[in-house]
Amino acid sequence: MTSTQTWKAEAQAAAAGGETDAARNILEAAIAAYPDNPEPRTMLCQLHLNDKRYGPALAALEPALETLNSAEAYLLASQLMVQENRARDAIDTCAKGIALAPASAPLLVHLAQIYMALNQSAALDKLNTHARQHLSGDGLQAYEDALKIGIARNTGNA
Repeated sequence: MTSTQTWKAEAQAAAAGGETDAARNILEAAIAAYPDNPEPRTMLCQLHLNDKRYGPALAALEPALETLNSAEAYLLASQLMVQENRARDAIDTCAKGIALAPASAPLLVHLAQIYMALNQSAALDKLNTHARQHLSGDGLQAYEDALKIGIARNTGNA
């Protein structure tokens, strides 16, 4: 068993046994030992998410975003930033994810929700144009449905 497999197995066993503090300690040691490996960071992020500890989850994930370089990671980070009242950072992080995956309906929906919450209609209009250029079928329908729900909530018609 390699050292990576060892810390991973130990952290998973500790978490499965309800020993979240031990799992966190193992993952923090793995992060220190393997700073370029995003896996212990994502696992630590998930542990914090399970406890609804959004700030620490984001702190674990943020340094690994560029290494992970995935739309899903950018979406998760942006969602955590919203929980931490960091709307501007959430928008910027969403934009990085959309640059990687211009047709990611979940990222586009999330960004639209942020714009609606902030009453940024000009930015939302631009995003709508982008969505209609890059989405089709179920993805476009999901985006448009999310907009309708968001608009209804913002106008009190939900």
